[in-house]
Amino acid sequence: MNSREIKFNKIYGFQVAYWLKGGPVHEVVKNWDDDFAFGHDPREEDFLWMLRQVLKEGDIFCDIGANIGLTTLAALRKIGKNGFVYAIEPDPRNQKLLSITCQKNNLLNRMNILPFAISNKPGKVKFLFDKSTNLSRIDSNGVEVDCLSLSTMKWYRGIPSVFKMDAEGAEVEIIEGAIDLFKSNPNKTFRLLIEVHPSTYTSERSFEKQLVNLLDIGFKFKFVASAGYFKPKIFEELGYEPHLIFQDGNYTRGVYTNIDEEHALYYSTHVEKSYIPDVEEWTDKIVRSILLERKG
Repeated sequence: MNSREIKFNKIYGFQVAYWLKGGPVHEVVKNWDDDFAFGHDPREEDFLWMLRQVLKEGDIFCDIGANIGLTTLAALRKIGKNGFVYAIEPDPRNQKLLSITCQKNNLLNRMNILPFAISNKPGKVKFLFDKSTNLSRIDSNGVEVDCLSLSTMKWYRGIPSVFKMDAEGAEVEIIEGAIDLFKSNPNKTFRLLIEVHPSTYTSERSFEKQLVNLLDIGFKFKFVASAGYFKPKIFEELGYEPHLIFQDGNYTRGVYTNIDEEHALYYSTHVEKSYIPDVEEWTDKIVRSILLERKG
């Protein structure tokens, strides 16, 4: 990545650095006409809508898998100048762009870029750098990078109340390594916004088990967002109606507030084929993301 390949566009009122060769997320930034004043997001409106429902002025937010910072910046706009973001990103290409964006917008006192991965324990993990920087991930074919767990982090600006996880399947280990943090702060309210990846889960790496561990210490499903189509057939058969419907490119997504715990748990963690009539294709998951909450 050289300086001639780094460009800027305005998103959420911030000058955002992107890389001409960085892949789909960078293309979104390149082509975005900043009309956030009219209530739009450049991508994943359902995901960001859920996040905004639980963020408030002055919150401390942790963005795990910050990429080039779109969620970080959306959160900063919501939490204001008294809030703070820990932006965790192990890909050095994304780190560089995040750092440029941070400096360009005078955000050094409002966010910190943490250049490591999050897993179930501190040490090293192998991380694969994908051509598209939003798809880099923990993978046995990658190179070693440093990692910590959420329970072993030193939260020098305070423990976050809201966590976002977009970790391409590593949410299994992230939650496993966070349980002690949640247990040791029983009076604190926590919200977890998680993009799920059922095709990466196995019996040895069971996300269902980790979610059950969260439910056992008081977490509950607050929102469930569908994948690809706003009303998956199985949700329709079960009698569920979306609370809101969002368009994301050629896809629609429904945000649900009334999914039974048993159904939310199962469809968040298991591969299930679902037809997307808008594009006449199939997806291998019913649920794309979930938000869990434990009130202190």
